[in-house]
Amino acid sequence: QILNHQTAQLDNGVVELRQLIQSYYDQLNLLKADLAKELNMTRPILLITVDKQEAFLGETLQVSGNLQDANGTALPSRIIIIYFDDTVVANTSTTENGGIEVNFTIPYVYEKNATIYAEYRPGMSDAPKYGRTISNKVIIDLLWIQPTLTLEVPDEAHPGMELRVSGLLSHDGVGLVGVKITVTALGGAKTDETSRMGSFVTVTEVLEETSEGTQQIFVHSEASGIYAPATAQASVDITRYASQLSLNHPSWVYSGQKMVVEGKVESSFGSMNGTIIELTSNGVKNTVIASADGSFRAEVELPQSFLSSTYTIQAVSHPSPWIREASANTSVLVVNPLSLMLIIGLASVLTYQLAKRIKLKPRKSAKRKTSVAEKTISEPLVEQTQTTADPNSVKGVFQWLVTQISARFNVTLGRTMTIREWLTYIRQKTDAPQYSLIERLGILYERSVYGKPVKGDGVKAKNLLDKLREYLP
Repeated sequence: QILNHQTAQLDNGVVELRQLIQSYYDQLNLLKADLAKELNMTRPILLITVDKQEAFLGETLQVSGNLQDANGTALPSRIIIIYFDDTVVANTSTTENGGIEVNFTIPYVYEKNATIYAEYRPGMSDAPKYGRTISNKVIIDLLWIQPTLTLEVPDEAHPGMELRVSGLLSHDGVGLVGVKITVTALGGAKTDETSRMGSFVTVTEVLEETSEGTQQIFVHSEASGIYAPATAQASVDITRYASQLSLNHPSWVYSGQKMVVEGKVESSFGSMNGTIIELTSNGVKNTVIASADGSFRAEVELPQSFLSSTYTIQAVSHPSPWIREASANTSVLVVNPLSLMLIIGLASVLTYQLAKRIKLKPRKSAKRKTSVAEKTISEPLVEQTQTTADPNSVKGVFQWLVTQISARFNVTLGRTMTIREWLTYIRQKTDAPQYSLIERLGILYERSVYGKPVKGDGVKAKNLLDKLREYLP
């Protein structure tokens, strides 16, 4: 009353709840009475037998038995229910002598065994005297055939392309005809039937957005008569073909100019025709389509800059769904000629001012004296070989060597060819052992030219020449 709430609706709810509780009490009392009656009832005796201990699915079974009371008196015309693994499969009535005989077809349950039993439920006239009765239970072995399901699945599949799954359903090498096959893969399912040979083929499209990775494929065959269902599983790798992107462009451009970028996108798949190439520089995007061989050409507009700066160009390819995207980054120097001239001019002024401050004086270049050896080595080889020398001396041996080697390898002694140039040319014409001997003779000759010959150099020169003659007979 203080909250100004009306309580009439709440009072009605309390009354209904009390009525519901009373109803439950009344039902419990009725159940107690029925239980008391049943405890005083007698249960008839129900016994059954089955004509087979094992049978194929779909075969007919015969159940026989009898129903009598506790004193052995037959109970005719009573309804009997037959169960197969708790499933009702038949109904019958007892004969005049309480006998039971009923046939039923074994369901296609594809289990190792099954339990068969019977039930008697008293009718209206028997309810006061007899209670519900369950017979003995008989277990039989079930016979059926498990077919073999084999699959053929490719190792790889690619987004945007087809996935072909084929297989064979057979038993003892004989294909099963007209059996429904369900293939579940990549988030979808397809149903087909086996052919006259027991084979089947299903084609599923791999969606473009399918992620790369391993996908499972499940295949299920439906039951067909005595042939049980069969299942098989396989896996396929969803992958995209690799691709690569290359760019070619000038290393620098003037500020404000457009730059031509050429490139090529390639893939192990083959043709890249129609691939979209997206070029981005300084937030500006350019799009171009690659030709059949994957090549492309585009003009990229670079920003104007007062100072010379380096800008990055990013290229990304957008190929067919079955090919991976590729990317490449490169950079280009944007040069402003006005800023360069300004920097050069400023540097010149600073250099002049610095030189003026420290009173920089030009240095006189020192004249370098050339040694006799350097003159000789740099003198034309023709002039050195035309002078007469002792044939047993180092110089004589080297003169003979130059003449013979040049003639053998058709080397023309130019008027300006030096010893070093001659040795370099001969090195290209001879193998390593030959050139090693020639080079050592050259070293002995240079040492004799310096004017500081070593005792025994002549003998060494002749020995080296003898060895060389073994290579050059």
